[in-house]
Amino acid sequence: MRNLLLTRLAKSDLAGIWKYIAHDNRVAVDRLMGKIDNAMNQIAKTPSLGFSVEHVRPGIYCKPVKRNYLIFYEVNDDRICILRMLHAARKHDDLL
Repeated sequence: MRNLLLTRLAKSDLAGIWKYIAHDNRVAVDRLMGKIDNAMNQIAKTPSLGFSVEHVRPGIYCKPVKRNYLIFYEVNDDRICILRMLHAARKHDDLL
């Protein structure tokens, strides 16, 4: 299992997701945060789990969480770098 590193932007994305959903539903946000945490653990164990988004940026992968959120990451020799966590409806090409 490789180490995970979250970029400053990924941490900010995660905080924004939490704040947005927690405003309306604390139970739902706790569930979603658990699913995001599980997805990141799966990525750490099996980096090839996500699909390539080479058309956006070389070396980048994407792992959906539920249907609404996407984790974008790159795989290095000793770690996995979580770049962004974005809502699926956002235009990610410009944000990576």
